[in-house]
Amino acid sequence: MSNIEQGAARNDARAVRLAPTLDRLKATVWIDGEEVSILMKQEIKEYFSADEWGNAYLLTTDRPKRSTALPYHVFKVELEDLDNGDRGEGLYYMEKEKYVN
Repeated sequence: MSNIEQGAARNDARAVRLAPTLDRLKATVWIDGEEVSILMKQEIKEYFSADEWGNAYLLTTDRPKRSTALPYHVFKVELEDLDNGDRGEGLYYMEKEKYVN
């Protein structure tokens, strides 16, 4: 489709840690303004090239208890490094699917 070919990562790839380790990360997630429970945090390697990677996370959350009439869901993720207090947040707007019964 795009003519992009992904090469295999090298075994001696260099780590560039941009986020704290799993045990030093505090994560909080809101969906449509409601804080939801984080069911699982998984640290993964995100490769920048065949010889360089950084750490990233996959978060699995519970669903919110209430719904909104908005045509989209708003996801807010707040992260904090427990060692040095660095904080960051991200917002994601996801269009709701229209299902037919």
